[in-house]
Amino acid sequence: MHGLIFHELNKYIKEKADYTTRKQIWKDAGVEGKVYFVTQIYPDQEIQAIVKASVNLLNISQEELLEGFGKFIVPDLLSVYKSVIPSHWKTLDILEHTENTMHKSVRFKDPNADPPKLICQRVNENEVIIDYSSERRMSDLGVGIAKGIAEFFQETIEITKKQVQKDGKDIVEIRIKKIEE
Repeated sequence: MHGLIFHELNKYIKEKADYTTRKQIWKDAGVEGKVYFVTQIYPDQEIQAIVKASVNLLNISQEELLEGFGKFIVPDLLSVYKSVIPSHWKTLDILEHTENTMHKSVRFKDPNADPPKLICQRVNENEVIIDYSSERRMSDLGVGIAKGIAEFFQETIEITKKQVQKDGKDIVEIRIKKIEE
């Protein structure tokens, strides 16, 4: 997992937990005292351990933690990737093109980086379907990011997700509809 995600998760947990709880999260995750650099790649097991410890100590579901975290990181992600996001794009445009803009940029900068594989299909001007495939099984992070982008652009969206089989693989299909107001 990319160090930027560890860095941002640390910031998110600082907002959600007091100092003692944060220290216990890192200890329970087995990463006490470890420093994560935003430009490095770290083992997936470490992010999974931090998420698990956070869920346990904050007494929330993994879905709630990851969605909240996804919404939290949107301003920083949009800032980091502003050079590859055309200024006229809104929520669905960004989601539709995440794989061939932001994820492409991540992979170009570091060939060892492994963001989730997204197959995006623009159904119509108000709907995008994203097929999410990753061994990390953190699709709720993507759902939170979608919600955060919509909030950023002051748009209303509706999200449904379901597990499906496509080409012999288990994937999560995330359907995002823009609601006209």
